[in-house]
Amino acid sequence: MTILENYPLQTLNTFGIRCSARFFGVVKNENDLVEAAFFLRKKKIPFFILGGGSNLLFSDNSFQGLVLKNEILGRDLSQVGKGIVRVGLGSGENWDEAVTFAIKNNLAGLETLSGVPGTVGATPIQNIGAYGAEIKNVISQVETFDLENMAKKIWVAEDCNFGYRMSIFKNPENKKYFVTKVFFDLKQNGQPNLEYKDVKSYFETRLIKHPTVAAVRQAILKIRDEKIPKPEELASAGSFFKNPIVEKSFFDDLLKTYPDLPHFVTEDKKNKIPLAYVLDKICRMKGFRYGQVGLYDHQPLILVNYGGATANDIKKFAGIVADNVYNKTGIVVEWEVQEIFNLKFEINLK
Repeated sequence: MTILENYPLQTLNTFGIRCSARFFGVVKNENDLVEAAFFLRKKKIPFFILGGGSNLLFSDNSFQGLVLKNEILGRDLSQVGKGIVRVGLGSGENWDEAVTFAIKNNLAGLETLSGVPGTVGATPIQNIGAYGAEIKNVISQVETFDLENMAKKIWVAEDCNFGYRMSIFKNPENKKYFVTKVFFDLKQNGQPNLEYKDVKSYFETRLIKHPTVAAVRQAILKIRDEKIPKPEELASAGSFFKNPIVEKSFFDDLLKTYPDLPHFVTEDKKNKIPLAYVLDKICRMKGFRYGQVGLYDHQPLILVNYGGATANDIKKFAGIVADNVYNKTGIVVEWEVQEIFNLKFEINLK
């Protein structure tokens, strides 16, 4: 693996932040990971694993460590049960192309996650979700490489501690694991997921009762296109904030002030509130802009860089939004975007 120095990262993060890495290398296989592990031991520096560059906010400064760009490819299929096919995907595969691959093989389970940016390797880490689906429901196994001990490890879904935009891989002690491959159990000729309101409405208005998975994919892409900025026109990192999950008592108090406030009951009987509604209808911030940063006028969960904004500009703007939400509702807003400011992901050198 070739290690480059002082490598620019502006085109490798979807926010378009001007930044660089002290060291940079592309990982295509396990041998590259072994080389990277030895390099980290020799230099005694932190590292960061980079996929598609979405869902990240880099620092304005140079990252004084090693950025490992994941480009591990590979696709395979195996029958694991009646009507169930296990799809194995290299972690550097483009996610949306992986969804297309599944649909071309008449496999259901990924269609509502069409259009999500990034690579396959990020899907279990983030437990990505959209339009009524979460990736945890179809992941069977996650293959990783331990950069500390230079050994493979297979995680079954039950060991991944999946939660809302959360997994065991986000724990600081597990940052040493580089996801190399992800396995998904998908249904042959299965029924697509039509639970989400926008998706159901899309087909009802067109009088389509039994859409194919391919048709659902096209519907999702169309719905997303109306809500999400085109990367070539506006820089963003997708949904910047998480939808807040609050206790029932807290939500009941909110209803006294905002009786039309929508919600979804979670598995543990809490209430998930659509933050886009809060930003739009309660805070009146949809389309709000300050300098070169703003909330997208079609989807206020998305922060956009209108050009030239720094990471610090974005961070300050996010704080303004969070303060506004808290002052109106008492809700503490959390970022979905990962902040890459003070990384300390180092392997144990003992």
